[in-house]
Amino acid sequence: MEKEPYNNSNNAEKRMHPRDAYVTNVSYRLVVDDNTTIPFNDKGLTQNISYAGMCLILKRELPPGAILELKLELSEKDSKSIVTRAKVVWLKKIEKGFLAGVKFDID
Repeated sequence: MEKEPYNNSNNAEKRMHPRDAYVTNVSYRLVVDDNTTIPFNDKGLTQNISYAGMCLILKRELPPGAILELKLELSEKDSKSIVTRAKVVWLKKIEKGFLAGVKFDID
C-alpha cells in the first residue's frame, strides 16, 4: 500500500482525543478469543493516531466489534515494532480498500 494518508477530516470534531497524522505500515490479524487468532496476516497503513485509537487503511472488510491484533512498524529504518490489540468501531469503503476506526480500550 502507498504511504499516503486518506483525507477524512469530517470526524475530527467528534473525538474526545485529538488525532495526529501518523502513516506507517501495520500488519493485523483477527482475534477469536484470548488465545486464538485467525491466521490471515494482512497488511495496511495507519492514517492517524491518538491516545484512545487510530484510523487504519485496510484491504479487508471487517465487522465493527472485531478485535484485531496489530503490529505497527516504528520506522522503516528501525526493525522495532509495537504489538497491541484494538476493537473496530467503524468501517468505511474507500477506493483502495476500507478505512477502519479502532479503539485501544477493549471492553
